[in-house]
Order: sequence, then structure tokens, then C-alpha cells
Amino acid sequence: MKTAFSFILAIFLTLFGAVHCTNKANDRRSVEVWIDPATGMEFVWIPGGQLQMGLSEPGKESQVRHKQVSGFWMGKTEVTQKQWITVMGSNPSAFKTSIDNHPVEQISWDDTQEYIRKLSALSGNVFRLPTEVEWEFAAAGGEALQSWSRPAGNDFGELSMHLYRHTGGPMVRQPSTVCTPVIGGRKNPFGLCDMSGNVWEWCQDSYPGGSPGTYRVLRGGTWGHVGYARHDSHGRNFPNTRINFGFRLVRSSVQQ
Repeated sequence: MKTAFSFILAIFLTLFGAVHCTNKANDRRSVEVWIDPATGMEFVWIPGGQLQMGLSEPGKESQVRHKQVSGFWMGKTEVTQKQWITVMGSNPSAFKTSIDNHPVEQISWDDTQEYIRKLSALSGNVFRLPTEVEWEFAAAGGEALQSWSRPAGNDFGELSMHLYRHTGGPMVRQPSTVCTPVIGGRKNPFGLCDMSGNVWEWCQDSYPGGSPGTYRVLRGGTWGHVGYARHDSHGRNFPNTRINFGFRLVRSSVQQ
């Protein structure tokens, strides 16, 4: 009886519940995780707070904007190729080394919207791309830890193994030529992976300064763009462009 009860409880938590665990890589806070029943995608609860958004180096304080952020569920990793195939039935990625744990890439912003519509119908939950403010808050590690993912100059150290090429021995300090698994590098204080490097990540927002929808925001840099792999740097591209772009999701709510 005890064994059967444990088995049923495990299934319930996996499909419907939020699981509390400790982020052992940093051991700074408890991490609350929700798992999507359709894809197995993990979402981490990001508690709200205040974000000092933008550049904050000496002499550039005027470029900082203060934003209040409400709590939200953020994808622990970039969407993987397997999670994409589960919903879309095909794999557009250039790097198909392992569909289970490599990020899907060659994805346009328009593609993400189609994926979100289909996943929401399949899962019974509502998903979306993160806003740029949410993305930066999550990447920075929250209100009290906003300097965590801000490297000093180009010395990234162990910030993200995906910024360097692995030779079978030590990490070589040069841009990688391929994307790498979504889990395997250092996690940030929220337990999120790949907020710096691997693939560019689409955000929901239009890029400021142009006509709405002309360009969409990209964050996080990529395997070959070390200089952009910081939480206060952003890029842009047309919403129908497919190159080394991927994404992660935010869970909005449960459908009624």
C-alpha cells in the first residue's frame, strides 16, 4: 500500500504540481519548479522584485531604468529539439547532435508564436515568450544579485561553458562553433541554464525605436557572440529571420 501511494504521489507531482528543490550549483535559495505534462518542460518560479535595467557602468548611470517585476514561471532551459518535435512534428535545427538535450535553433519569432499556440492547446496551459524586462530580471538573478551574470570585461571564467569550445580537456577561451546541451553549464541563482550564450533567445517585445513589430528583441548572445553574453545586452532581428535563434517560454496561467 505504501509503495502504491508513493507511486501515485510521484505521478501527481510530476504532472500537476510544483516541486521544491535546492539549486545545489549555487546553494543560495530554494527553487520551485513546475513541469509541463505535454513536453516535460521545466519551469522555475521567479519571484518579483525591482530591476535596474540597462547599462550600469560608471558614467552610464543615466541609461539605467528602474522596473518593477511581478513573479512569473520561466523555462529552466531553452526549448529543446525534442520539445519542439513533440509539438511541431519536425526539427529545423542545424545541429542535431542530440535532440533530447540540445536547443532547437533556426527558429524565427513568428515560428515561436505558432509553437506557443499549439503547445497551449496540447498542454491546457497558457504560454508566451518572456518580456525583455522579465528576461533581464531572470538572467540577472533577481533584485539582490543583479551583478551575477555581468562579466568583468571579457573574462567570463565559468559563467557559461557554452561560450567556449570543449577539446576533451580544459575549456579553450574562444567562441564555440556549435551550440551545446541546455544543461551542463553553471546555473544562475534562480536555477536557470544558458542565460548567457548557447543560442540567442527571442523575447515578446518589439525592438524600441522602430515601427511596432518591425524588429523583435533577442537576448543572451550565442555560441559565437561572446560580447553579447551578458544580461544587459540585447539584439534585434526581423520576426521572420531563421538563423542561430532559439527561445525559452514563460507559463502565463492555466486555461479555464
